[in-house]
Amino acid sequence: MRRGNLMDIVIREANRGDTELLRSIEAGDGYPYPYKKTREDYKKYMDEGDTFFIAEADGTPAGYISMVDCIYLGRSVCRLHFLAVLKEHQEKGIGTKLMQHLEERAKTKGYDRIIINVYENNEETIKFYERKGYGHWFTIPYRYEKGINAYVMFKDIGPTFIEQMKARQRI
Repeated sequence: MRRGNLMDIVIREANRGDTELLRSIEAGDGYPYPYKKTREDYKKYMDEGDTFFIAEADGTPAGYISMVDCIYLGRSVCRLHFLAVLKEHQEKGIGTKLMQHLEERAKTKGYDRIIINVYENNEETIKFYERKGYGHWFTIPYRYEKGINAYVMFKDIGPTFIEQMKARQRI
């Protein structure tokens, strides 16, 4: 249902029956990944703890995001693992809605930081995450295929480590 130019965006949790849908969304997102995931890859990621969410715009699947709990540099964080929006649905707020959903879910799970690995040469995506409040944390040399570095980006969604330590000292 449209309200002016706005689309009705519904986000739901994906299940194992959605693996072909997830695959087709990534295949149509327009980004030239060196490796496109298969249905089996999505099942494996789900088995390993990834939680996927699918965005439907006006009842049509338009994008997805996934999150996974992990330990990064000794810190328990939420990792935004994958984000894909079909090319014809980009620039319509779907990626933003998916990011908001993931951040809200991470907060309810008690995380205070979200991290993302991004190809260093994926300038458009890096700018998208920066507009959402994410910053560069550090670089992993040659993390990806063909010698491409990974930028590890982050956003604090709760008290920072220093703020937590200061609060504990006041107790």
